[in-house]
Amino acid sequence: MSAKITHDILESYVFCKYKGYLQWTGEHGQLSDYAMFLMQSRDEVRHMAMAKMLAQHHQDRVVRGLLLTTAMLRQGPLFILEARVEDGAFCLTLDGLKQVPGVSTLGAFHYIPMLFAEGRQIRGEQRFLLELYGLLLSRLQGRLPDSGIIWHGQACQATKVRLSSELRRAAQCLRDVQEMATATTPPPLILNAHCQVCEFRQRCHDQAMREDHLSLLRGMSEKEIKHYNKKGIFTVTQLAHTFRPRRQGKRATPPTQRHNHALQALAIRDQRIYVHGTPQLPHGPVRIYLDIESNPEAGFVYLIGLITVAHGVETASSFWADHQDQELDIFEQFVSAVLRHANFVVFCYGGYERAFLTRMRKVTKHPQLVDTILNAMVNVLGLLYTQVYFPTYSNGLKDIGRYIGCSWTDPEASGLQSITWRMQWEATRDAAWKQKLLTYNLEDCAGLKQVTEVLETIITRTSAAPLPRPDEPNSPPITFLQDLEKLSNFHTWGKVPFAHPDYEYINNCAYFDYQRERVYVRTSKTLRKRRAGKKKSPNRSLIAPR
Repeated sequence: MSAKITHDILESYVFCKYKGYLQWTGEHGQLSDYAMFLMQSRDEVRHMAMAKMLAQHHQDRVVRGLLLTTAMLRQGPLFILEARVEDGAFCLTLDGLKQVPGVSTLGAFHYIPMLFAEGRQIRGEQRFLLELYGLLLSRLQGRLPDSGIIWHGQACQATKVRLSSELRRAAQCLRDVQEMATATTPPPLILNAHCQVCEFRQRCHDQAMREDHLSLLRGMSEKEIKHYNKKGIFTVTQLAHTFRPRRQGKRATPPTQRHNHALQALAIRDQRIYVHGTPQLPHGPVRIYLDIESNPEAGFVYLIGLITVAHGVETASSFWADHQDQELDIFEQFVSAVLRHANFVVFCYGGYERAFLTRMRKVTKHPQLVDTILNAMVNVLGLLYTQVYFPTYSNGLKDIGRYIGCSWTDPEASGLQSITWRMQWEATRDAAWKQKLLTYNLEDCAGLKQVTEVLETIITRTSAAPLPRPDEPNSPPITFLQDLEKLSNFHTWGKVPFAHPDYEYINNCAYFDYQRERVYVRTSKTLRKRRAGKKKSPNRSLIAPR
């Protein structure tokens, strides 16, 4: 167990409280290739930023590795790199500080925190880390900094970030970290988006599976989980029992495009595909399945993959860019390949492909051709999200694809893993890494094709009259909510099959009380008047009269 709360523990706690606790107790996990890539990228940003500061200012104005005290800060160096802060249980190494004008206990100047980040985009957790550093710094200089600096991206860009003047959240976080260091029990386990790059991802996932934890459902926020916990719902199986199909009223407004987590849990519990509503899928003689790969750090698309099915003939195409200047070239090749056909439908999974085409429309010479493709695009994920519920914990293409029988050559294949493969290719120019990416991209297209075909099967059954039985042989286990008798038994009259005899006894008592207090059959006017006179006032006093 660590004796002090270090920078790594505090940063981990901001992204995931459970990860911060595991690091505090001294546990170590297996770093993924993508996590190691992020660490390497952050080190590169750190070295580039330090080199820029040293090149622009005299070395006497840039100091490194000092313990921060009020006396040391009064000396007024312009930059303090790798500054150490010791405050109670905290022993942190800050990335850096910069001197700016402004009255403080140090004089006519004060310091603002700096942070080195690997990503091109600045995340909310990084902004919050700056606020924590600013709060610790305010205890030494008597003033809370109103801004901070984040050096980020491959270009090592310095972005000024405005910090919140509200100290309550940051102060509460520091108190929580200190309480974690003295607590005997860990904080609650909640899976989140950071799990994709966390070294403890497999450990936490296995624990969540054993507990049947609600956070296994991708897309359920921590706020929603706490809301269900207050109702006594802690597992996916418990959540599945809360789903009830609701009849659509004649005057009801159109349903909102929301994902029903209870129905998702029901699909997992029953291992069936549940269909809510009537999904619609456009048809065409030519069907194109599109998937693209990009480098988010460099901000460009380097691979466009297609599987085209035209009149029963299937062909695969790949358009590869060695560097960013070739992005427009492969896009033009993609447009020409698509417009070679007539009456086509372009299927994609998610909104990234549409966003890419919209962005490239602004730089291409023929925007009207791009509009033709955009008008023919269908987001398969958008249909699944609200109307088709597979027995998977997420709506990711890999999860649904593997459920229906798709496979990928690399068992660890993912979007994040593809980024590390691209970095390996850029570093070595080895054809094996390029082939790995080409194979992965086309396998994504094949997975999209198979998911779309299953969706077509579902739509065909929805429009059939009468509906086939859900357990029809040689077909996916599909159940349509409008034909679900199992969950609509509570609308019918008759004896209720209770799960336990005690429930039946309680229910009978409730019926007896209701009949005694509310039901009047063949009673005289005198009895009704007498009963009406005994009604208690709803505003009766709880205090006995003196």
